[in-house]
Amino acid sequence: MSETLHESLRQAHEAARAWLARCLRADELYLGADGGMWVFERDALGAGCLELAYAPEAPCERATAALTLPLALPPVATAEDAHALLGAAAALPPGVAVTELGLATDEHTPAVTARVPAEALSTETLDALYARLAKAKHFLEDDAR
Repeated sequence: MSETLHESLRQAHEAARAWLARCLRADELYLGADGGMWVFERDALGAGCLELAYAPEAPCERATAALTLPLALPPVATAEDAHALLGAAAALPPGVAVTELGLATDEHTPAVTARVPAEALSTETLDALYARLAKAKHFLEDDAR
C-alpha cells in the first residue's frame, strides 16, 4: 500500500505503521499519494491523530508528519477564553502548537499538535513527540481548571 504514497513519505509511513501497531487501537482514515491519516488510541489520553502529508505548494513546500492529541477544555466562548488559551499556549514546549481536531465531523475540538519533517520520522521520534504532547496537554488542561 505504501507504493501509492509519494516517495518522500514512504520511510515515514513505515515508521508510522510500526508506531501505530503498538497502540491500543489504530484506524486508517485515508491513504493516498499525498499522505495518510490515522486515528489512534494509545492510552488514557484519548483518541489522537497521526497525519503524513506531501504538500509541495506554499506554505508547506515539503513532506511532513503531524501528531495531534485532543484537549479536554471547555468551549472557547468569549474573547477572554481565547486570550487565556493563547496566553497559556505561549508556554508550550518548542514545536507544539494549539490547533483543532476535526476528524471528518462537524465538531472541532481544541488540540495540541507537533509537526516534523517526514524524513525525521521514526518510532523513537513519535514516542518523543507523544510524550511532549502529553506534557503540553496536561499543562493546558491543568491551567484551565
